[in-house]
Amino acid sequence: MLLEIEFDGGLAGFHAFDSGDFKPLPWPFWRSESNDRIRLYGDLGQISYGNIDTYYLVGADTVLWFDIADCTPTITVKRPAEQADERPSG
Repeated sequence: MLLEIEFDGGLAGFHAFDSGDFKPLPWPFWRSESNDRIRLYGDLGQISYGNIDTYYLVGADTVLWFDIADCTPTITVKRPAEQADERPSG
């Protein structure tokens, strides 16, 4: 399965962390809605962005952290072509 996430024109910032240095999250994908991280982008960020949502993706040893400004993502779940063509035998 492939999860495709598109943030149409909304990326404000991207961070990657070693998961050992990060507080565990209850799910592998997490969203913090309208948080106060907009202050980290200074005066220009407060002028440019109405709000920022933060998305966390947690892997085996890495956490990806996306600050997304003023947009809602489009999420598409796709199956790889080789899985779609497989038929159970029997």
